[in-house]
Amino acid sequence: MNNFKFSSKGAGDAISTLILFIAVISISVGIVIAFQQFVTQTQVGLENQQDILSSKLNTQYIISNIIYDSSVNITTLYVKNTGNTQLDVNSLSFFIADEYITSATIVNANTGGTIRIFSPQ
Repeated sequence: MNNFKFSSKGAGDAISTLILFIAVISISVGIVIAFQQFVTQTQVGLENQQDILSSKLNTQYIISNIIYDSSVNITTLYVKNTGNTQLDVNSLSFFIADEYITSATIVNANTGGTIRIFSPQ
């Protein structure tokens, strides 16, 4: 029969390679665990941005008529919210003849009362 001798040098190389492999796997798992919370928060943030973008895409309004009264220097815009999203009137901006309008009063054309929420239809 053949007698096999194992070299202690060969076994030492295998053991050190095994220890190095285990260390690399342990570090990799540690990094994944450490960054898991960051990835989760980033995903939630991206979902929130997507929801905001989606609601903006569902926003649509039509300016149906514009009347300017030169005697009192008042411009009246008739605007209809044709989208699916309620709009806060403070989020509406108007530019008329390259002038940003900051002192607009938003009223319901049917009732004449001022409104804060611009409902669909």
